[in-house]
Amino acid sequence: MVIGMARGGDTSEAGTLGTLRRMTLALIYGNKAFNRLDLSPANDSLLRCAELARWFKERFGALRCRDIADVDFGDDNLRQGFFEQDGISKCSAMAEETAIKAVELAQ
Repeated sequence: MVIGMARGGDTSEAGTLGTLRRMTLALIYGNKAFNRLDLSPANDSLLRCAELARWFKERFGALRCRDIADVDFGDDNLRQGFFEQDGISKCSAMAEETAIKAVELAQ
């Protein structure tokens, strides 16, 4: 959210024709369309968010909480053990580090 708020990218006023234009160009150019900042005001933010996701996966090894924590949170016993062993402190540290990175990318 911080990247979108700082970098802009509100496409809500683009209208139907603007949206169709961006969709058509994305179909023509594929992923390369997102590298064209002139095609959509959201592309800059989207590229920065993609960079944040790549950084996060490289830094923490996965994108999903259960993969990072190696816990099936659907299992009551495993979930309880995670919290009893203060697993949440690891999550807090990751959230703080990610927030710092997001602010950096929002600059």
